Amino acid sequence: MINALVFDVDDTLYQQVEPFKNAIMKTFPSFDINTVPKLFIRFRYHSDLHFEKSVTGIWSLEKMREERITAALNDLDFKDINPELAKTFQNNYEKELRAIKLDPEIKSALSFLHEKKIPLGIITNGPKEHQQKKIDSLQVTEFISPEAIFISGAVGSSKPDELIFSLAAKQLQLPADNILYIGDSYENDVIGAKNAGFKVWWFNHQNRKLTKDQLPIFDLEINTFSDMSKKITSLNF
Repeated sequence: MINALVFDVDDTLYQQVEPFKNAIMKTFPSFDINTVPKLFIRFRYHSDLHFEKSVTGIWSLEKMREERITAALNDLDFKDINPELAKTFQNNYEKELRAIKLDPEIKSALSFLHEKKIPLGIITNGPKEHQQKKIDSLQVTEFISPEAIFISGAVGSSKPDELIFSLAAKQLQLPADNILYIGDSYENDVIGAKNAGFKVWWFNHQNRKLTKDQLPIFDLEINTFSDMSKKITSLNF
């Protein structure tokens, strides 16, 4: 039985590739725009890979951000990158993120859930202020109580750590297996939520392939915002 839904933010409530693409083209105008989707996948990979280093203090947040875009560009053999350009990219990216909006299909689904009085929440990794700015831009508090929004930088636990999921379950006052979590990262969202006892939908709209050591432990794989909305509104509560 599903009694509540909890969402990831980045690339789950909005299309993160759009602000990323705009920042790339402003910073690296010679980069092939048709290759941006591939670059974005590598960017997300390096962001997830190195995020914990910034949390534990091994790297500063600034170094992590420099390394993730540098490594992603290097993966695609684009060498016109240096620390100053990496910083410029991050500044441009943050400006673009301030203009993000909920995907229309997701907004419709959230409205549906809100009208049905289904408890909702958010679990997202990242620095408190940075993620809060995105949440404010998305205007999700129209549907989700601020008390049910958990940002790793604010609570001291980050996905896939079970603790941040447990905090959300406690706030929602529900057993973990009565909560559905939806997110795009297999490593952080699927594994983290499953280990915490949640039901999980993997929002794989980037069409990532599982590696040989990754098992399809999610309850459902969905590939488009439209499909996510349809599946949500067809749930029986």
